[in-house]
Amino acid sequence: MGTRRNILLHNAARDAFVDGVLALKAEATGLSTGDISQILHEPGMPSQPLSTWDLFVLWHAMAMNERQAGGRNAAHSGPAFLPWHRWYLLLLEFQFQRVLGDPSFGLPYWDWATDGQLPPSLQSSTPLWTAAWIGGNGTGAGRFVITGPFRQSNGFTVRIEGDSLGGIWAAQRPLRRDLAQGVGTLPDKADVAAAMAQGAYDASPFNQGSETGVRNRLEGWRPSFSAPNTHNRVHVWVGGDMGPATSPNDPAFFLNHCNVDRLWASWQNANGVDNYQPTTGPATQLLHHRRNDPIFSVLTQFAPTNAQMLDVSPFYDYDTLTP
Repeated sequence: MGTRRNILLHNAARDAFVDGVLALKAEATGLSTGDISQILHEPGMPSQPLSTWDLFVLWHAMAMNERQAGGRNAAHSGPAFLPWHRWYLLLLEFQFQRVLGDPSFGLPYWDWATDGQLPPSLQSSTPLWTAAWIGGNGTGAGRFVITGPFRQSNGFTVRIEGDSLGGIWAAQRPLRRDLAQGVGTLPDKADVAAAMAQGAYDASPFNQGSETGVRNRLEGWRPSFSAPNTHNRVHVWVGGDMGPATSPNDPAFFLNHCNVDRLWASWQNANGVDNYQPTTGPATQLLHHRRNDPIFSVLTQFAPTNAQMLDVSPFYDYDTLTP
């Protein structure tokens, strides 16, 4: 069992994370973009090899393309948002443990609300965005990352990218970031406190419009639908490759979602583990989002239910659950 730690406070966790990302990014799977029918190719774009890391990017994009009524997809804008990403993170964590040869490895998290307390001009200049951690902001017209471990010259090449219409395209380019341009500030402690104050897991209509419930507050559609908050706000603030359905291209994705999972674990610690909603409802409206629905997966033959992701204490814990 691993302990998940704050990446800005634990250099060993940072170093293991960087080493694991690069190992999974370099690990050949024998598959290429040309082998996957969902991946499109621009004229003249040759097929690109897919690594283990790339398959996790593809899984996330495919989940977002499983659209249903109410604006939900298989992993977002509905109750399954938290358990789906918990399973997703857990499977990736198992891959890290394998390539690092360390069964005690735990994914680190980024406590973005602490950075959100800083003046806006300082939020993009914390140590996280330096070469010693995950590299800096993108530069030039392409907003390409050229510093830190995840630069193309260090072997980190984006092989799959998404577009605004749900397309998944073969690519061969550096990672993109555009910090603080889509929105000027990160979520802060008050935003987290508002989510933690919710007494229910979710509420009807179980989508972006749910006015109450910790799920929608942590996902970031409320309290204001027109302004992204919490998880959503982090994606928009980082920008670049954190924007489309292929957002796991940026390792910052996993630092963000690990923190979201930590906050959910904190809420569960205060409100109880087993209170997932909804338990029933029409499949035409709530497929993948009901308590006993299997989680959408394309990388595993076994898919746990949402209910099976409520208590994961046998697999990992956090160094602190304090929001």
